[in-house]
Amino acid sequence: MNRLLTILLAVLATGICQAQQADSLITLLNRSADKAEQARLSLAISDKLSRVNPQAALEYAVRSIELAQELGLDSLMNWARMSQATTYMQLGNYPQSLQIYHQVARTAERDADSALLSVVYGNQGSIYYYQRDLDEALFNYLKSLGMMGRSDRTRSDREQLRRANLYNNIGIIYDETEKFDSAGSYYNEALRLAERLDYAHEARANILNNIGTLNVDQGNFDEAYSYYVQAMELRRANNNHFGLARSYNNLGEYFVRHKFDAVKAEKYLQDAVALSEEIGSLQTLNSASQLLYELYATVGNYEKALHALEQKMNTSDSLFNEENTRKITQLEMQFEFDKKQREAELLQKQRELYFLLGVTLLGLLLLGVTILWLLQKNKTRKAQIKEVNLKIDKIKLQNDLAIKDKELATNIMYLLNKNELINSISEKLLEIKQNPSPTRQPLFKKWCSTSNPIYNPSCGRNSSFASSKCMKTFTGRSTKNSPNSHPVSGGCVLS
Repeated sequence: MNRLLTILLAVLATGICQAQQADSLITLLNRSADKAEQARLSLAISDKLSRVNPQAALEYAVRSIELAQELGLDSLMNWARMSQATTYMQLGNYPQSLQIYHQVARTAERDADSALLSVVYGNQGSIYYYQRDLDEALFNYLKSLGMMGRSDRTRSDREQLRRANLYNNIGIIYDETEKFDSAGSYYNEALRLAERLDYAHEARANILNNIGTLNVDQGNFDEAYSYYVQAMELRRANNNHFGLARSYNNLGEYFVRHKFDAVKAEKYLQDAVALSEEIGSLQTLNSASQLLYELYATVGNYEKALHALEQKMNTSDSLFNEENTRKITQLEMQFEFDKKQREAELLQKQRELYFLLGVTLLGLLLLGVTILWLLQKNKTRKAQIKEVNLKIDKIKLQNDLAIKDKELATNIMYLLNKNELINSISEKLLEIKQNPSPTRQPLFKKWCSTSNPIYNPSCGRNSSFASSKCMKTFTGRSTKNSPNSHPVSGGCVLS
């Protein structure tokens, strides 16, 4: 039974109302003179047409890419590329789709755009699912889911829709690996989220379709049919050709393999083939051709069975041929190589940065040590200079003290000599006074003439007046300098 993946579409990032139809968006585009608005509208139209007219959807995606690139709107350009890749995936051109997803993933990783990267991983998971690599598909779905917030209250509507799509796709993996309880839990949670959003018609239709398939796998055929019909009517009401072709295919399968009815089966499957050829959906065309082959072989219409088988083989070659597989493998290897190369370049840049930081820190450390050494050296030199100056001052003070000591000693010697002289004179004068004989007058004159330091010219004159005056002068001076002496009155005194 065909299970229907939901694609994480790029239009979720445009901010344009989901309820608007392609025709009204095209009208707005034709009226708009703003190139940025034209780029956003082209992206929204691409999403709307991806299920109705994939070739036109590709043209609008390319137009959005060119306008966004011209205006430098990198984020919008990435989302337009996502729309382009998604359309290629729906057309079954997996190598082209995967190549674009890888390009966008590199940009998203560089810009740390987790929202965009989450969509890339989710849609890559769908490519791996179509290639029947369920483990890789589940890995990408869970990785995409892990990049989203946890609380419903903190999620935007578009993130809730992406989460609903991922829950649906994870449910498919568990359904196909016969983990039915887990599949049912994921489907129910996906439906709960999708029903909150009025515009999430395709998501709800896909989930209803897959719940129908889960009931088929568990043998609940009547319930399964009810879910298939609900999904078909919802798609028909919203003019979703891509989804409607899948609903026709699933109902045809139901009447071929579970509730056999050749008429109803042929009608649904022929409608599925016609619509798939019109929109270029190779996956649905391949599945419907296989079911028609089984139907015609069962009723014995071998000519039609052969034609259906040829159609099935042709689409299988387009979807799963060796060249496609080789291209996808090459793209995966190139993507992994580019990723490892970017990681190696980043690691090398980090090493260079760490080396530069280390050299800078070492240089700063050496500079700091050098400055401290110079400061310490300068401090030591100043201390040495201060010590030398102190020594010089000490020596100078010692020299000054020695000089003062010598001067003091000289003065003391002078005073002592002077005192001795005074005492000697006093004694002589006392002796003269006591013995005033004429014979002593020459002696007194001689003394006066030889006593230069205290000589008074008035001493030694040949007159009694002069002798008397000299004596008085001498006696007064002697008394002043030697209080203990006893000069005679009228004696010669030092002046």
